[in-house]
Amino acid sequence: HEFWDFNDDIKIDTEAEALRTKRDKLKQDFKDYFPDECNDYGISITASSMEFINQGSYKIGTTIKNPNGNVDLDLAVIFPLDIDEHDDPRQVKKAAKEALLIKNIREPRIKEPCVTVGYHSNGVEYMHIDFPLYAKKNDKLYLARGTEFSSDYKWEEADPKGLSEYFLGEFKSREQLRRVVRYIKKGKQIKYKGSTNSHEIPPSIALTILA
Repeated sequence: HEFWDFNDDIKIDTEAEALRTKRDKLKQDFKDYFPDECNDYGISITASSMEFINQGSYKIGTTIKNPNGNVDLDLAVIFPLDIDEHDDPRQVKKAAKEALLIKNIREPRIKEPCVTVGYHSNGVEYMHIDFPLYAKKNDKLYLARGTEFSSDYKWEEADPKGLSEYFLGEFKSREQLRRVVRYIKKGKQIKYKGSTNSHEIPPSIALTILA
């Protein structure tokens, strides 16, 4: 019973509605403004050609609360793009940042694997939504990697849908496995609390696969 109570304490439950509301607003802004921002880089993308899919721990139901209540969601954006012609993924990431930017209100950040939007209260982030960007060419998907001013950037072949399907298949009717993943992720959260070196923190996806 102690573990069941512990699971109830750490799993994401009541915050879901707030996340959905923010996600839907950002998704609409992305559709409305991303194509125009891409035009500035000579990239032609239409709102109707974009696809949005939930991925990550929220998709598979293993998200846990952080000590300050911070919760996150991954919303992948897929769009057709010739990555040979447009070989610098930093351009679409900058376009995404501009599309979601509202000065002094909403300030997106470009991270190595995604563009992220954080929401703060009293100076503390309580929620963030990550946008991994995927170019689609010849039925293959490529993740935009690299920070805004990094010289290390690339389009990396990926399969976000296949990965989500794999996890959903593994977790089907296995709630105990979900609980175990949450326990391990909580242990990681405690052990690496305050860590400034992201390279020493094991990725949650790796811990999930190990479980």
